[in-house]
Amino acid sequence: METFVYRLETDPVILLEHVSNIRSLADREKEALGFLPEAAYRDAIMQRRLFCMFARGADAVEIAGFILFSGVFPNARVQQVAVSASHRRSGLGSALINALVSHLESRGYLNVTAAVASDLSAAQSFYEKRGFIARRVRDGGAARQRTIVLRSKELDTASLFTLMAPPSARDELAPDLRLRSPSALKRRCMQSISTCYSISLSSAPVRALPIDSLALL
Repeated sequence: METFVYRLETDPVILLEHVSNIRSLADREKEALGFLPEAAYRDAIMQRRLFCMFARGADAVEIAGFILFSGVFPNARVQQVAVSASHRRSGLGSALINALVSHLESRGYLNVTAAVASDLSAAQSFYEKRGFIARRVRDGGAARQRTIVLRSKELDTASLFTLMAPPSARDELAPDLRLRSPSALKRRCMQSISTCYSISLSSAPVRALPIDSLALL
């Protein structure tokens, strides 16, 4: 059995060299993913909305899987996740989801959603196990007569609402255990935010950003 070394790649320059292979992998999974033209993958790569997993074997490097996403801050959406048949059961799907979640959390996003056809039982199970909760159901269109399950996952990102939450009894125990509880960490973050905010007010005028600049590119 061949052994592979996997590497996550997000660099558009590198991914553009493999866009045809990415599109070919997606086309092999049309039943689950639907169809997108190669130009759509090219645009996603240029906008840094596609992460790819490469597999290095004994003789060559190949595309093992990818994740395509979109959204408008602070909400993101998984559009496609695909793993090559020869690399399944290796945890690559989970690794791609985890990479996206980490990416979004580091940028302050609050949740990520996925629309999954109800008849794709394996896909439903995949998202369920990774914390995507079924929120509602809608019709999937007349062509396929499918029902779509809309799933979402809340991200571990501190918002203004969670930062303002009162401390819990758990926070009082944290110092004794030399642990930093989430609420305690949020208070530290809030202090940092307050400090930065006061500095920005005193050192320079506040500049309003256009709404379009909040879009996930």
